[in-house]
This record gives sequence, structure tokens and C-alpha cells, in this order.
Amino acid sequence: ERLRQHNIQDEKERLREIDCYKKERDKAHITLQKMEESLNMQVDMLHEAKENIFHIIQQYFLRLSEVMRNAVDEAAATVIKREMYLNGVSLESTIYETEIKKMMDQCRKDINEEYFKRDLEQEAMMESMKEDISSLCDNVLDLFHEEMRSTINVYKIDASRN
Repeated sequence: ERLRQHNIQDEKERLREIDCYKKERDKAHITLQKMEESLNMQVDMLHEAKENIFHIIQQYFLRLSEVMRNAVDEAAATVIKREMYLNGVSLESTIYETEIKKMMDQCRKDINEEYFKRDLEQEAMMESMKEDISSLCDNVLDLFHEEMRSTINVYKIDASRN
């Protein structure tokens, strides 16, 4: 009888341990599921933010190409009219340059808002993307100056031939 009681007690203890193990396993499973859902949400937010940022950049660069085209057209017309340039830069181009600077600053602000809106400014991947965008905005002015110089030179050569 004592042996039977002991076996029953051992069996109850074993079942209790199995039950505890199951509860721990279920808790871990739920925690893992929550972590996975949270991670998926963050990935979705990152993806959405990236898409929005690319859209912002696309919009600005469409406007930018229009501004540059206008600046180059005016520079060409000015050179054709044989108007003088001060160091190869016309008054019009400085006005366009100011417009481009303002546009790029606004582009940066809009992109930063996109980061803050989603609380992603600490995200390392977004941080490097932000740096890339910033240098892209800086390079725009260099590109503009180069475009203006080459246009002016081409039309100066043409004007001197005529």
C-alpha cells in the first residue's frame, strides 16, 4: 500500500512538472509571437517610411529637373544675346540657385518629418539613408553649377563663332 501511495505521489509530481513545462512553453510561444508581430510591424513601418521618403525625393527631383531646365534655357538665351557673365554665372542662375537651396532644405525637412512621424530617427538603417539623402541634396547644387558652366561654355563657343 505504501509503495502504491508512493507511486501515485510520483505520478502526481510528474504530471505537475509536465503541466508546468507546458505552461512555460505556452508563455514562451506567446512571447515569441508578440515579438514576431512587433518586428513585422516595425518592418512594415520602415518599408512604408522608405516608400514615402522615396516619393518625397521623387517629387522634389521632378521639380528640380524643371528648375534646372529653366535655368539652363535662360543661361543659353543670355549667352546667345552676348550678355556678360560674372565668373560664368548669370544673375538668373543665382536666383535659381537660391530656389534650389530652398527646395533641398524643404526636401530634408519633409524627410525628417517622415522619420519623426514614425519615431524612426534612431533606426540605424534610416540614419544611413538620411545621410545619403543629405549628401544627395548637397550634390544637387554641384550638379547645377556644372550644368550651368557647361551650358554657358557651349553657347559662348557658339556665340563666338557667329
